[in-house]
Amino acid sequence: MRKAALLGLFITLVGLVLVFEVWALPPYPPPTIAANDVRVVDGDTIDVLITNITGTAPVSVGDTVRVRYIGMNTPETKHPCKPVEYFGKEASALNVSLVVSKTVYLELDAKIWDRDGRLLAYVYLDPQGYTMVNALLVAMGFAEGAAYHNVRYMKVFQELEDAAKKLKLGLWAPHEDSLLPVESERCFAWVSFQYQASKNGEYFTLQNTCDYAMDLTGWTVCDNSSHTFTFPWGFVLSPNCQVTIYTGVGINTDEKLYWGLESSVWNDAGDTATLRNAAREEVDSYSY
Repeated sequence: MRKAALLGLFITLVGLVLVFEVWALPPYPPPTIAANDVRVVDGDTIDVLITNITGTAPVSVGDTVRVRYIGMNTPETKHPCKPVEYFGKEASALNVSLVVSKTVYLELDAKIWDRDGRLLAYVYLDPQGYTMVNALLVAMGFAEGAAYHNVRYMKVFQELEDAAKKLKLGLWAPHEDSLLPVESERCFAWVSFQYQASKNGEYFTLQNTCDYAMDLTGWTVCDNSSHTFTFPWGFVLSPNCQVTIYTGVGINTDEKLYWGLESSVWNDAGDTATLRNAAREEVDSYSY
C-alpha cells in the first residue's frame, strides 16, 4: 500500500512538472518578495518576516506578515467556528515540512489582501519561482483548487487537483470520517436572546444546568457570519448560574461579559448562535 501511494505521488509530481511546462508556469517575472522566520498557522496560512523586496510592494522589509496561500484551500484546523476537518492536521504538518526553517518567495496577484488582513500570495521555495508550495499541496492531495481571491494559475490548480483525485491521493483517498464524536458537556440552556436592538441592547444569556462548575476558558460563541465571542481566561460558571453576554462595551463581572464591539451582530432576519468548547467541538446552538 505504501509503495502504491509513493508511486502515485511520484506520478503526480511528474505530472506537476509537465503541467508547469505546458502552461509555462511561471510566465511572470520571479517573485519579488523574500521572507523567512516562517511560522505555520495551518495548511494554507503562514506568518513570515519580510527580508528583501525587489521593486515595489505593499509591505516593507522588517514587517511581520500573515500570508494566505491563494488558488487553493486546505481543510480547516484553526477556524474559531468550525471543527477540525478531515486531513487538516496532515495538511498543516506537510506545510511545516515544506516551509519552516526555509526562505520563501512571494508572488502577488491582482487582489493583495483578504478581508482578514492577510497578504494573498503564491509561495515558492526558490527565488526563480518554479517550486510553488500552493501547487505542491494540491498535487499531493492535501488541498483543493479554489479561486477564492485570484485566478492567475487556476487552470494549473484544477489540472493538479484532477490528477490527485484520479490517483486517490490524500483528501481524495477512500476514508471514513475521522472526526471524533463530540464528548463535551451538553448542560447549557439559552435562557434569553435579545437580537432586535442596538449593540448595547443585544445580548444572550446562558445557564449552566450541570451540578458542577464549568471552566469556559477559550470557549466561543459564533454567529452565521463567523463573528466570534471568546470567553476570557479563567471564567468559571458555577452550577445553575447564568451569564449574559452583551455585544457592546462594558466591564466584565461574574454575571455579565462584554463582546466589546462597536456594531450589532445578530441578524434580525434570523441567525444561529453556536457554542463550542476550547477544542472547538460544538456543544450547543440556538437558532431564531
